[in-house]
Amino acid sequence: IVAAASCARGVSAVVTEHAPSRRLIRSYGGWRFRILPPLIRRAYHRADAVVAVSRGVRSELQELVPDIPVHVIANPVVPNNLAELANAQVDDPWLRQDGPPLLLGVGRLEANKRFDVLISAFARLAPDCPVGPREILAAGRYGKLVPVNDPAALDAAIRSALANPLPANLLIDRALDFSTSRSVTAYAELFESIVAQPQV
Repeated sequence: IVAAASCARGVSAVVTEHAPSRRLIRSYGGWRFRILPPLIRRAYHRADAVVAVSRGVRSELQELVPDIPVHVIANPVVPNNLAELANAQVDDPWLRQDGPPLLLGVGRLEANKRFDVLISAFARLAPDCPVGPREILAAGRYGKLVPVNDPAALDAAIRSALANPLPANLLIDRALDFSTSRSVTAYAELFESIVAQPQV
């Protein structure tokens, strides 16, 4: 934002917020809690557009900066050829139809992703965090949500999901909401709308 403001006219700035800003500032505390909110308010007003990667992140950002419009564009995490990849033959004993159930944990290997809870429940389901999983899984429509840090609930949800799996096509269709092409298209439309605005 600072760089765009100091450049010649015609340079636009788009800010993308990836995390719930108010919660992060509060959790770090100290000087950040005091100095970052006014800096964010001032800087984000100078941006040509502000994007959040989820409705929950947008909601928290708008609590911090209530009078700015925030677009929601999901992170592009799914390749465009997901359906093709899902139907591809894989020669691996773990992935055979008659093999044991395969549980998969997805996320960065960081402490806040709580793989320790996942491992203790031997699980692959999403904890019901304030932002992120609840939106991605549409409040449980596309997968089970369990309380954070509750291995017993995670274990029960895994058993339920293994006994009653959701249809693969339903999950693939939902995953495509997070495809590269969908995110790129949303950003391209946003950039085009900024460029089309009259310069002040």
